[in-house]
Amino acid sequence: MLPFIEQGNLHNSIASPWPAVGSNPPSLPFGPPRDFAYYPPWQARLTTFLCPSAPDGLGYGNNNALQINNKRNYAMCLGDMIRNSHGLGFTNTSTATLAPSFRGMFGYNRFVKIAEMTDGTSNTILLGEKANAVDARNVKGLAAANVPGLNLNPSICLTKAAGGYYLPSLVPRSAGGTDIQDFRPHGTLYQTGLAPFVGFQTVLPPNSPSCMNDNWGDNWGLSAASSYHTGGVQVCFGDGSVRFIGQNIDTGNVALPEVTSGPSPYGVWGALGSRSGGEVAAAPE
Repeated sequence: MLPFIEQGNLHNSIASPWPAVGSNPPSLPFGPPRDFAYYPPWQARLTTFLCPSAPDGLGYGNNNALQINNKRNYAMCLGDMIRNSHGLGFTNTSTATLAPSFRGMFGYNRFVKIAEMTDGTSNTILLGEKANAVDARNVKGLAAANVPGLNLNPSICLTKAAGGYYLPSLVPRSAGGTDIQDFRPHGTLYQTGLAPFVGFQTVLPPNSPSCMNDNWGDNWGLSAASSYHTGGVQVCFGDGSVRFIGQNIDTGNVALPEVTSGPSPYGVWGALGSRSGGEVAAAPE
């Protein structure tokens, strides 16, 4: 997208090999996937991908001075799938294997055509907001680690926070380890393509807590849409329209396990995230 938003020079830089820097090895075109402290293109600040209402918040490794620019506030909709949002459970990457459990417009190692949006372009979410964390206990932008069973009962995640903050008994982070350099807020590391950093699920309502299955924040889990707008988030639908979704939107029964076909158990919110669930729910005006 960069050449189309007047960022052709940045695109060319990323598309070119990068020389060795100190003890860091050279990179192939399109850069190193994770270790971007020495890779300037990953630190570029692109206001197009930042919401004006969102504060800068915490950077990767909690190092604001070095990594504050590596942020994105717009994330891809993974639909209402939870465990499979990271591709787990697949024996290979063939379309036949992926199709039964792939329900959103974006997913692990997949692309989708407009024709596959059978619920209708105006009723299927493409993108939505994910806010930046402003402190180390924020519900927005961080996740509670080591929360098993999310795919069987997503409501478990709701018990991990109160008043917009994770409980004092938890160590919220989005990466493994307790070292502060492992602090990886979900608005950063967009270039990895890993689900928690670049996506959200339409299961728990907007501005809910997010939770990871294990101690590694880039593994599978449940990520909520979030923003600093009052009472909800902005989302973009398949027809290009942008609408505000309130955090009180119907989410059905979030104590039910995820499904791999048919209508979403997670109400209107889940229906808007699934591209071919066959639901009759329409996006709120």
